[in-house]
Amino acid sequence: MTGYMENKLPVYSSLFREETQEIFGCTHQTLKSFEKRNWISPRKFKNRNFYTDNDIIQCIKTQFSLSSDKQWQDMW
Repeated sequence: MTGYMENKLPVYSSLFREETQEIFGCTHQTLKSFEKRNWISPRKFKNRNFYTDNDIIQCIKTQFSLSSDKQWQDMW
């Protein structure tokens, strides 16, 4: 178990900051540090940040140094 709420990922195609923090199990500051490291990029809509499910998956792959989809599938 990675600590991520992977069961939420397929339900939504874009998630607001609060929901993304819940999936990662992190604080706002940690999410900001992911952004500074270019692990995840927010998009803005009506002055709110949101993240796509692909952004979240790419961030997880980066953190675990997964280079292929096979490694991603084997992880679960």
